[in-house]
Amino acid sequence: MRGMTIRSRRPRRDRRRGRRFEHPGVIDFPWDVDPGSEGPRSDVTCEIPWRAEGFEAIQVYVDPSLSDQAQAICQTMEGLAGAHRDIDTLAQALLDFGSREELAVAIHEDLPDDLSSGTVAVAITIG
Repeated sequence: MRGMTIRSRRPRRDRRRGRRFEHPGVIDFPWDVDPGSEGPRSDVTCEIPWRAEGFEAIQVYVDPSLSDQAQAICQTMEGLAGAHRDIDTLAQALLDFGSREELAVAIHEDLPDDLSSGTVAVAITIG
């Protein structure tokens, strides 16, 4: 009788690569690049689901010079999105955040019938 061997069912390619926690087409971390997926690299730092007043998500764009603060900015944006359920109070909270942190915050609401409909885009740069 031959001895049993235990093999991983994962292809060798995945074992060499390690766990990447990537989902093509989904922003997994700031400046996410999904190799193998088609299309340009996304400049979105983080995307937050936000269902209110016809919107579906908030996309946050952070200036590359603020890349060391990107994770903290995204966590703050998630908190603000959870606390505000309409665009007017969210916009005011974002402007207040920018003022406190000495950052310039630009808010773009997009509700037309195109690919990016239903998103609120927030661009953050050095103030």
